[in-house]
Amino acid sequence: MGIHINHIDFDTKNGTTLFVRYASPANRYKERKIELDDDWATSYQEYLAQYQPIDQVFAWSPRRLEYLLEDIGKEAGLSKHLSFDMCRWTCALRDYQNGVEPDKIRQKLGVSKIQWRELLIKIKQLNGEEK
Repeated sequence: MGIHINHIDFDTKNGTTLFVRYASPANRYKERKIELDDDWATSYQEYLAQYQPIDQVFAWSPRRLEYLLEDIGKEAGLSKHLSFDMCRWTCALRDYQNGVEPDKIRQKLGVSKIQWRELLIKIKQLNGEEK
């Protein structure tokens, strides 16, 4: 919800990058940057052309975005209810399965090293490594 148009930079040395920023100084340690692939950048350009957002990338309420995500899940034929939290965990698990360095996953999620210890255990459980 807090992603603004100026948080996305197409001209970084590694391509397109999303800078996750927070308005509250209390969250400054959660700020991070996420490299985005070319397919994402192409889709985002199409989104900009269609919706022409002014400041925020998604100018809808959180509930409206949840409904849109739910519709996407239904169109994709998913049997489970799709949520943003599920997307976050799926991304973390896939990164882990693809050999992404654990600290990079931690940074992408924007969690502290202390929180990461618990989350890594959960990711390993989701991957069938620990019970």
